[in-house]
Amino acid sequence: MTVPGTVQSVKMTNNGTGLVSPIPGYAETVSAVGREYVLSTEDGDKTAITFHEIIRYDSTTFKGAGIVTAVFDRNATGMLEPFNGMMVVGTYTLKIQMFERLPE
Repeated sequence: MTVPGTVQSVKMTNNGTGLVSPIPGYAETVSAVGREYVLSTEDGDKTAITFHEIIRYDSTTFKGAGIVTAVFDRNATGMLEPFNGMMVVGTYTLKIQMFERLPE
């Protein structure tokens, strides 16, 4: 992500959990809420975000697109500190790869 008001980029990785629920009447659309833990791969700084998403996907290919809103915690002290308390909004594409089970 780019640090607000600068051209500096921060490389980060994340993992977390979420609760996914179908949207009634729209079999191809789900909503999700969750928490992701964020780690700067440059200096090891850590924080977390709380997110809300709406995702629409093709149930045969699992390709989709969605919108997300999130807010960063206020506890970063290193490279992620400029994001403390920041609310973000974005769009993204999704592709879930399915694996076939091999015969036993």
